[in-house]
This record gives sequence, structure tokens and C-alpha cells, in this order.
Amino acid sequence: MRQSTRLIINTGVTFGRMALTIVIGLLVTRLLIKTLGISDFGLLMTLGAAVGLMGVIREALAGSGERYMAHAIGRDSEDDIQQLFASSLILHLVLAGVILIVGLLLMPIILSVANVPDDRETAAIYVLGASIGSVVITISTAPYMSIIAANQEIPARTAFELANRVFILIITLILPFLSTDQLASYSWMTLFAALLLQTCMVIFCSKRYPACRRGLNGWRMSLIRELLSFGGLMAFGSMTKRMRIQGTMFLLNVLYSTTINAAYAIAVQASSYQMQLSNAILTAIKPAMATMHGRHGQSQSVIHLVCIANKFPFFLTLFMFIPVVWETEALLKLWLGEYPEWTPLFVRLSIATALSATISQGYYVFMSSRGELRGITLIGLFFQLSSVAIGWVGAVVADWPPEGFLWAAFITTALWSVLRVGYVSYVSKLSIMDYLRYTALPITIVSFVAIATSSSLYFSVPEGMLRVALLGTIPAICICFVCWTVGLTGIEREHIKRVLNKSIGMIRQKIQNNTKS
Repeated sequence: MRQSTRLIINTGVTFGRMALTIVIGLLVTRLLIKTLGISDFGLLMTLGAAVGLMGVIREALAGSGERYMAHAIGRDSEDDIQQLFASSLILHLVLAGVILIVGLLLMPIILSVANVPDDRETAAIYVLGASIGSVVITISTAPYMSIIAANQEIPARTAFELANRVFILIITLILPFLSTDQLASYSWMTLFAALLLQTCMVIFCSKRYPACRRGLNGWRMSLIRELLSFGGLMAFGSMTKRMRIQGTMFLLNVLYSTTINAAYAIAVQASSYQMQLSNAILTAIKPAMATMHGRHGQSQSVIHLVCIANKFPFFLTLFMFIPVVWETEALLKLWLGEYPEWTPLFVRLSIATALSATISQGYYVFMSSRGELRGITLIGLFFQLSSVAIGWVGAVVADWPPEGFLWAAFITTALWSVLRVGYVSYVSKLSIMDYLRYTALPITIVSFVAIATSSSLYFSVPEGMLRVALLGTIPAICICFVCWTVGLTGIEREHIKRVLNKSIGMIRQKIQNNTKS
């Protein structure tokens, strides 16, 4: 019960952080496009995408450290936690140095193929250099975020992530008042903000966790090899989606123009905000599942979390998908005012792709907690790279329009999401019938109700802000009702009620104690 209470509280905190992040992100994008212009915004996204592929290593190794530390926490082994943190830290520091050298060596190559306008070459150098610096800083400090996540200290993690977003918003707000090159200034100010924030996180962890205070003491080469091996597999897993998105962004810029690439960048941001809804669940479930697996192995509690990680992200993502897919143009006008021509179609295809990816996400989290990522990672990498290859061949050989890349991504992602169910069920002995009964059937029913409700509103209410408002509220109410009555099992509903009642009681008790003191 204690673990379940923490899981629900952490999910609520993460969901609140996600909501604020989306609001800030929408505002930042609008301000950047207005301040930098479409061309410079597209250039910023392109160069960021090129360097962002290096960030896959940070995400993967951080996830590897989080998984092993969560297992050690589940075993109540302080010595193991210390050794894992020290080994993870030295591994990240070495890799940060390697990435710095490789990034600087690759700068001329990236700039030569990025289709940079002649008058923006100097600004592009600043942008690329600052992007490499940001990646190096976040890689160096990734073990500190891993130990926060492994301890399920979601409020602390949320605070640092929100602070980063607030810094970016402040930078964007002051950008129009600077007399220097705004694109270059934005890049270097975000680099300084990253350095400041990561320094604060290191100080916080050093005060809170004994393992962080001991630094590199206790590192083991065997643990470094183990972290690197598992992290390499996670890197491939993270790379599947990242290479599809950022590879597509780079190719659109090379094959078409910065304007079309800016449209795609806007669509990617819209779908990323949508995915943050699902990540509100997964961020809390990942360390909880790893801790449970470290204590009891493949228990019924772990299997129950797999089911939740499959269907809950879909339900949450559907809230944003329904109004956006119907009223894309109206919402884009509210968000950005003016936008590139291809943006509405790109947004619809991107959010459909993101939605299709959620139907079996729990299986990847489950295989990560088991430490068995090789098969699922390699197959996923094949499907995602195939989408980029199909789009590229179509554009070069068959003269496809730009949306060919997005159609290829949607089809391959949906196909892989379905095949992932069969693969994981086979290797881990999970029941496919359980997936069909407890995930596929609720998802289908909820989707039918959402589509039926929203389509009737769309075709019966005249175009305008009233229709936008109705599509954003009435389908959401229907989704909530159907999710509670049909999407959850009776046991899940009762369990959530008990945990919520206990959580509310704990909060009230804490308030009373603070009042008395």
C-alpha cells in the first residue's frame, strides 16, 4: 500500500509538472517564432536535432543507472547504491569528454550539410557549439538525476525540470531586447542556464544522498561494464524514436527547406506535449516497477503495473488528441498566430503517431525492469529507421511530398506497437489474452466513445471558438466517465479509491501537525 500511495502521489506531481511544462513550452515556441522568424527557428531546430542524437547516450545511461540503483534500493543495500553511483559517475564523466571531442570534430561536417543560409553561418556555429556544451553538461551530471529518480523523489525531479523550463521562458522573454544576434544569444544563454541548474542539482544531491557525498569512492570496473552494456541497449531503445524524429528533421531541411523543417519542428513539439501526458504515468511507474522487480521478481504486482503502463498513457494522450486532430488550424492560430503552410497536416500525422506508440509502452518498461532489452531494442530500431529510410527513398526516387516521411513514421510505429505485444508475451510468458482483455478492449471502447462524441460535435456545431471549446471539454468528460466505468477493472477502481483516501488522510494529518506546531 505504501508503494501504491507513493506511485499515485508521484503520478499526480508529474502530471502537474507536465501541465505547466506544456503551457510554458507552447508560449516559448510562439515567442521564439515571433522573435527569431521561421527561417532561424527552423535552423535552431535542425542544429539542435543534429546534436540531440548525442543526448541519446545521456538518456540511456541515466536510465541504466536508475534501473540498477532502484534494484539496489529494493534490496536495501547502501553499499551497492554507493558503488553503482560512483561507477555511473565516472562512466558519465569519461563519455562527456569523448562526446565533447567528437562533437567539436563533427561541427564542420554538420554545418556543411545542414543547408545553412549564407548570412547565418556565424550564428549557426554559436548554436551548434552551445548545443554540444549543453549535452556535455547534462551527461556529466546525469547520475545525480538517476539517483533522484531511483529513490522516487519525483517532487525534487519535478522542481529541477520545471526550473529549466522557467529559465528558458525568461531567456525567451528578454531576447527581443538584446542588440546582439538573437539566435546566437538564445543558444548561449540556455547553455549558461543549464550549467547553473545542473550545479544546483549536484549540490542538492550531495546534501541529501550519502552516495553522492562520497563521489567516485567505491567505483568498480565490473559495474561500469554492466552499466555500459545495459545502457548501450537503452541507447538503442532511445535512439529508435530520436533517430526517426531528428533524422527526419535533418533530411527535411536538406531535401526541402528550413520553412518545411520549421513546420515539422512545430509538429514534433505538439506531439511531444502530447507524449508528456503519457510520461506522467511512466515516469512514476519505471522506478516503482524496477524496485518491485528487485524485491520480488516477476510478481503479480509487477504484471499489474505493466497493464497500467499500457492503457493509462493511451487514455491520457487521447485527451489532447481529440480536440487537436479536429481543430488543428484553429488551435495553431491561437498558439502561433502565423505558421508554415505544411504545419496542420504535419501536426495531425505526428500526434497520431504518438498515440499509436502508447498502446504497448508498458512492455518496454517491463523488459527494462527485467534487464532484457536486446531483442525488443533491435526490432524497434529496425522499424523506426525503416520509416526514415522509406521517407528518404520516396522523396529522392519517387518525388514524394514532405508528408511522406510522416506517413511512413505513422505506419511503422503502429505496426511495431502491435508486434511488441506478441514479442514480449512470447519471451516473458505474459498472456496475450490478458492484453486483449485488460488493455486492447478498454482502449477500443474508450476510443469509440471519444471519436463518436467528438465527430458528432464537429459536424453539428458551426465553426468557431464555441466548437473548439466544446471539443475540448465534452469528449474529455466522456473519456473520464468511460475510463472509470469500463477502462478500469473493479479491483483497480477500489484500489485507487483506497490509496487516494489514504493519501488525503496523510495530507490532512500533515497539515494538522504543521498547524499545531
